Amino acid sequence: MKIIDPGLNGAAFAVLLVIAQAFCASTSVAATLLAENFDDGGGINSIFNFTNTSGQAPSMMGGGPTGNFARLTNLSTGNNNSLAFDLVPGSLSPGFTIFVDFRMSDDATATGAGSGFSQAADGLGIGLFDASLFPTTGPLNPMSIWEDPRVDAQVGSVMMGFDIFSFSTFGGNNVRMTGLSGGEELLADLTSPFSLNSNVFHQAQWSFTGAGPDAIMSLNLIQDVNGAAITHQLLGGILVPGLGLDTFNGRLILGGRTGASFVNGDFDNIRIEANMVPVPAAILLFGTGLAGFILIARRSKAI
Repeated sequence: MKIIDPGLNGAAFAVLLVIAQAFCASTSVAATLLAENFDDGGGINSIFNFTNTSGQAPSMMGGGPTGNFARLTNLSTGNNNSLAFDLVPGSLSPGFTIFVDFRMSDDATATGAGSGFSQAADGLGIGLFDASLFPTTGPLNPMSIWEDPRVDAQVGSVMMGFDIFSFSTFGGNNVRMTGLSGGEELLADLTSPFSLNSNVFHQAQWSFTGAGPDAIMSLNLIQDVNGAAITHQLLGGILVPGLGLDTFNGRLILGGRTGASFVNGDFDNIRIEANMVPVPAAILLFGTGLAGFILIARRSKAI
């Protein structure tokens, strides 16, 4: 004799099993904390202000490979400008990645426009500024030498600079990173494997993962992100002392500078993405338990 449970026929079993499998498979979620592509409707938690400290003013421009973009420095002397985002609400724990497309014009373009030293200079920079030490909203330009944070990175900032000035002992084509103690805390001094100023957009992928009271930092550069898109892993596993992501709130500010030599310096497609966050174990247990319950129930239908 068979007893048929009308509430658990073959179709119902299949649906419940799919639900259980979905619970078990969805072990992580991600979130966009900030996004700005400078096109209409392209922003998430994005309130920003330009600051023109000296030289030609920064502006939004059209005609980029993905639409509008922000021009921080121009083919003119003495630029010092910034693009400051208001503090994004919420925690940066357990980790996050900053994505920034950046472009700088090449030496020939700069020289043709009258740039000194027959080259382009100086460069661009990106920083996170501790919200307990710096204003959290409005215009802010906290740096003078954006491309080389060794010079004047502020205490309470984590900085990355793209330095293209190759005159004398500066070297040129460098990526430099400093920690929360300011310019004296040099975390990395790298030479890019490709030209940082080649008239095309590259992308920085700057990642942080919480490690108790500190964080672990890594950096990928995507060469010609809208074209060949070649990935270069510049560094990984670098300790950032004191950057405890459970307590640190960082405001994203980007900037650029020119001197006697100059460069068009552009930013686009700026995002902060939260790291993949594991779903709580209780949900996974629920999904696994549900699948087991269904199988047991199906087997017990025959008496």
